[in-house]
Amino acid sequence: MQGPSTKQRVLDAALELFSRGGYDAVSMRDIAAAVGIKESSIYFHFRGKQAIQAELLEEFQGLANEALAMLRDGMMAMELTQEGFVAAGRVYYMLFLGDERIRRHIAACMILQHSDAAIAALYHTILFERPLDMLADFLGARVPEGSPGVVDEMALVYCSLMTFGYFKQVAASQTPQEGFAWLEPRLRVFYEERLGS
Repeated sequence: MQGPSTKQRVLDAALELFSRGGYDAVSMRDIAAAVGIKESSIYFHFRGKQAIQAELLEEFQGLANEALAMLRDGMMAMELTQEGFVAAGRVYYMLFLGDERIRRHIAACMILQHSDAAIAALYHTILFERPLDMLADFLGARVPEGSPGVVDEMALVYCSLMTFGYFKQVAASQTPQEGFAWLEPRLRVFYEERLGS
């Protein structure tokens, strides 16, 4: 079985390095050393560091679009019971926020967003706007007689819990399973307080 191509190894190393120190702190020499190749070999695959970054951002957008579309389809098939409510959160948290490659992209974008408006927009859209819209659609289709303001507020609180849980997990170097173990009882309380009958 053949391992990843040199191009893929360069992308993997760059993503790892960018997610730890940011784009500006990483040199082509650093990437080459992480891959175990000569710096000049990278230029066979990429014109420079900006081309590596551009390909990684394109990959992130593709991974996020695919994962969020799959999550939306799965969530829209769930019932609004306490178990369905928690399951929707588990699916979003474990399959999107818990995906290791997506997590590295999020970490890199979190650093890079401060110096690049396009990355900031992508980061904001993928981590906040699209999940919030998805959760509003999920709740809006299931909350009886709910006004849009109530649904939007519930989606915001739900998304805030998920995002806070994610950043808490990352800061504590926990696994996604450990992070969701903290989050699950809070989702159950939120359901009982807002939707339980």
